[in-house]
Amino acid sequence: MPTSTAILQSAGLVVAAGMLDATRSVAPVFNALEAFEMTGTSYLTLGLSTLPTASGFKNLDEGFSASRGAFSMGKVEAFFLNTGVKEPVDSTDLWNSNMAAMIARGDVDDWVTTQVKARLKAEFTNIDAQIIKGLSNSTKGFIGLRDALPVSAAANVYGMTDTPADDNYVRHALNVAGTTGGTGSRIYLIRNHVQGVSLRMGGPTGLAGFLNFGEVMRQYADEADAGDGNAVKTNEYYITRATGYLGLAIFGSSEGSSRRITQRVARVAFNITADSGKTATETVLDKLIRTIPTESRDNLMFLMSERSGQQVADSKAGNTQVNISLAPGDAARRTFTSIPDLPESHRGIPIVYSDQISNTDTLITPA
Repeated sequence: MPTSTAILQSAGLVVAAGMLDATRSVAPVFNALEAFEMTGTSYLTLGLSTLPTASGFKNLDEGFSASRGAFSMGKVEAFFLNTGVKEPVDSTDLWNSNMAAMIARGDVDDWVTTQVKARLKAEFTNIDAQIIKGLSNSTKGFIGLRDALPVSAAANVYGMTDTPADDNYVRHALNVAGTTGGTGSRIYLIRNHVQGVSLRMGGPTGLAGFLNFGEVMRQYADEADAGDGNAVKTNEYYITRATGYLGLAIFGSSEGSSRRITQRVARVAFNITADSGKTATETVLDKLIRTIPTESRDNLMFLMSERSGQQVADSKAGNTQVNISLAPGDAARRTFTSIPDLPESHRGIPIVYSDQISNTDTLITPA
């Protein structure tokens, strides 16, 4: 399963791969998704709409019955990333001079590299937010899972007692029906696969130009001095810049005129709260699995907040309170409650935790 770091390494971009790997803690979703190189600024997606009619059993020499499956093809634009570092020469040189021995040993980075790594962490934190929140994070970025899986229309939503197989899995959302306003959360279930949900990375020259910080240049520039009443002053800076194109590919999706999504490879549970019977549990995860079509149940991955993960852990059988008596008498009794670890998987499906999934969503009543 190629990830963003893996495809950069395979392309020989070891430095870029190492810097992306350093963002793993702040961009867990980006680092977990399958990723594929893109040459250009857009990409095609293809989804199977209807299977061909089976030819079936035949008599010898009878021949076969020809039929064709129906596919939907979409074209999706990737979105432009533009970032850089601009550091004053004097303070940069002072740091590099004072830390020269440690820089030479590899204990610390030079100042521009330190700033590049910090910049990448900020950029990929924002990319993770775009993957989850989509256009509510930035209208200049790609659609995210929240855009792709709307939950306000009842026609898109299953209840906890519905049987998705009865209507051929046509709905993509599961309403857990919490009741305390402003405490909602969501759990996403996606097929992490090229024929599911994946990333497209590159640009006009492919991966060779993707977030490849170029040569560090020295040049003069005007800038407002916040310490002097924002007076515009001229200073000398070290400047380096990186660009690239990135998109979230959902199999069979197409932007179209209204950027609507049609697919059978992603699902969402919503209105998850701390209300009794409305939390994230193993039962909710099992139900969410059963909302996804059987042909898409390989390479699955859950995305959720840590609160939901803790709720799932608490719902597991055997996570019980233990009373330990330290001495005779009720006053000497002490209660120790074991707090189970956040689960790393459920029924073999990995769980990825993201701080970009809110626990303070407004509750939605599908209509």
